[in-house]
Amino acid sequence: MEKDDYLPLFETKAAKGRKLFQFYAVSVLVGICFLCVYRVTHVPAEGKVERWAWMGLFFAELWFVLYWILTLFVRWSPIYRYTFKDRLSHRSLFLPAFMNV
Repeated sequence: MEKDDYLPLFETKAAKGRKLFQFYAVSVLVGICFLCVYRVTHVPAEGKVERWAWMGLFFAELWFVLYWILTLFVRWSPIYRYTFKDRLSHRSLFLPAFMNV
């Protein structure tokens, strides 16, 4: 019995407009850095109630920065996979050889 030639089930393409998104991401990162520098340089005096609010805001912004950077790694260079629908029925992993069409 002869094995068929390998035909891929999908085609991989890079997303369009990546450079525009990368420029946007870098500009947001610069803005976040400026915000963090501002927060660190303008700490309220100790003993005031505003300090607790400042700490809460700073930790919330810090959490946002960490989350944004982690998700940026996934969004930096997106790809899309397009399946070849006509090839799906010719290849099955779980059917016995006599059932393949």
